[in-house]
Amino acid sequence: MENENNVKEVKITKSEKGNASQFVKKSKKKWIFIIAIIAVLAVIIGFFYAKNRTKQVKDMSYTITYNSKKYVGSYTGLAKNGLPVEEGRFQSGSEGDSNYLIYEGSWKDGKMIGNGTLSTNNYVLKNKDDGSVTGNYSGEISTGIANGNGTFTAKDNSNKKYSYSGEWKSGLWDGQGELAYSDRSYWFVEKGNFTEGEYDPSFTDLIAALGTRKDDCEFSLSDADRKYLKLNQKAFKKHKTSLINNKGKKFSLSGFKYDDDIDPTVTSVSGLTVFQMQKIELGGKTLTRVLLADDLYDNPTVYSTYYYGKLKKINEGTRVSIDLMPLGYSTYKGVNNSSVWSVVGLVSEINKK
Repeated sequence: MENENNVKEVKITKSEKGNASQFVKKSKKKWIFIIAIIAVLAVIIGFFYAKNRTKQVKDMSYTITYNSKKYVGSYTGLAKNGLPVEEGRFQSGSEGDSNYLIYEGSWKDGKMIGNGTLSTNNYVLKNKDDGSVTGNYSGEISTGIANGNGTFTAKDNSNKKYSYSGEWKSGLWDGQGELAYSDRSYWFVEKGNFTEGEYDPSFTDLIAALGTRKDDCEFSLSDADRKYLKLNQKAFKKHKTSLINNKGKKFSLSGFKYDDDIDPTVTSVSGLTVFQMQKIELGGKTLTRVLLADDLYDNPTVYSTYYYGKLKKINEGTRVSIDLMPLGYSTYKGVNNSSVWSVVGLVSEINKK
């Protein structure tokens, strides 16, 4: 058996066995160390991923600064690294509290950036003349500034409360809106177009505003009145009755006092005496309010009229005739407890007699 004779017996010494055992142990420790490092790295990566990922939170304590004032409240929405992002709602205090503020909308890095809605009693309204007033605001904003539709309420320098409701642009009243005082007898309701924070009405809206002052010969314009005024505004601005179009049917002033549901028109009234004049600045325009009467002493009919522009060469006590578009009427008790009729209207022409 030649092959069997050639096989050599291999013997492993104790020393070699020890070396192999040590190698296995070292390899084991090395792999355990590597696995431990990998596990630690996985935990660290997971921690940072969890911390940096955007997640939904509810009633998270948060503090913002708005108009140089800090508001401590709670936030519900998306957050990243503990900061509001994307979309969410923040609330501090309740309505009436000094720290009241609710914002719902877009966020970026913990700040109100983008479009949203705001309710607060600490909104600072700035006008184009660099003046400012602080009041309550509720409505749409863009990056903390009123933009879109909203309502602002505050008090003026005379401590009179007023409110504007309507369109805004870049923090200013701009577009269609309405500005009104709580005390409607204090000033007219300015309704119509606003431009860069100022009332900028059409001619028709300007005349309509004159009828909104409470207890002051109030009137409202019908659709027919508006159409007539728009068609004839040139005649009223230039004070030329000859420019009037569509004069309508024959007008009876005595009939109007009992039935004002007639087609709008201009009529002539003579034998009147001016007893009071007042300059009015409204919507960037100058008007003159002229009070006249057909008899100053015995059961007069009073005419509360508006003249577009500044009235010249006419004084109190002057006898005049007028071309008038009647807009409304009222009655009040005179000095002898008798009823006094008061007709309100817009004058196209006024002439001395």
